[in-house]
This record gives sequence, structure tokens and C-alpha cells, in this order.
Amino acid sequence: MTEPHMQPVDASDRHPSVQAVTKYFSYSHLNSELAEISKLYVGLANKLLDLVSQDSPELTVAYRKLLESKDAAVRAKLDELADR
Repeated sequence: MTEPHMQPVDASDRHPSVQAVTKYFSYSHLNSELAEISKLYVGLANKLLDLVSQDSPELTVAYRKLLESKDAAVRAKLDELADR
């Protein structure tokens, strides 16, 4: 059974700007090594939705920066895999 925080991010009841960013926190299209990294960020994204119940411009910024970090971490792993 998958832990709740590792489920895909569901922001369907949140502001459209939050929804627009959270849709990119997925990993089913990634290989297992890249998905392992992405899952860390999915956990953080879900936890953030749990802890911050009010949508705001700052929440959207937090999600954008979290997404930026996830993308960079996945690219770093891609570079590492390419160097093997």
C-alpha cells in the first residue's frame, strides 16, 4: 500500500494557480531511478497542501520553486546516468 503523502498531488479543490503547478508533480512516466527522486518532491508537495490550507500567491510561488527544484534534481540524476 502506498503511503498517503506519496499519492499523486490532488489539488482539485485548490485555486487554479495552485492546480496549474501541482499537475507537474507526477512520476509515472519516469524510470525507477528518476521516479525515486521525483517521489520525494511529491511527498513534500502533498504535505504542503496539508499544512497550508489557504491558497495565496505565496503558496503558488512555493509550489513553483518546489517544482523548479524537482526538475533540477531529476536533471542532475539524468546527467549522472548519462555519465555511466
